Amino acid sequence: MIQTRFFIIMLLTAFLAGCKNGNPIWQVCTDEFRFIALTVPGPALTDFYTVRLSTSDTIRVNGDSIIDKNQYVVLNDLHRPMFQGRQEEFRFIGLRGDTIAVSEAYLIRADRCHIKKVSGKDAI
Repeated sequence: MIQTRFFIIMLLTAFLAGCKNGNPIWQVCTDEFRFIALTVPGPALTDFYTVRLSTSDTIRVNGDSIIDKNQYVVLNDLHRPMFQGRQEEFRFIGLRGDTIAVSEAYLIRADRCHIKKVSGKDAI
């Protein structure tokens, strides 16, 4: 009986010590690469970028930023380290020529592994 109590206390202590702010510090990340995208109808955008509102930084997604016709990446897991453990506001801006055709707000959070959209549109 004493050994069982001791084991339970040790297990509980290990569990609680393995948490930070209620989140497990031993979280295992998947190899999945996540992104947030927006579908914009009509002619293709001539330029697009995302603005991090807390710093006014302009973020341009590198590589294949257009997933499919009329679908654009707002943010992906490569940007996770800049706001890991928090959620921040972003604004996706899409241009057709010199005119702003799209301006959409997003609230995005990042944990130790991935980004996740809290709010914002999937399509216009």
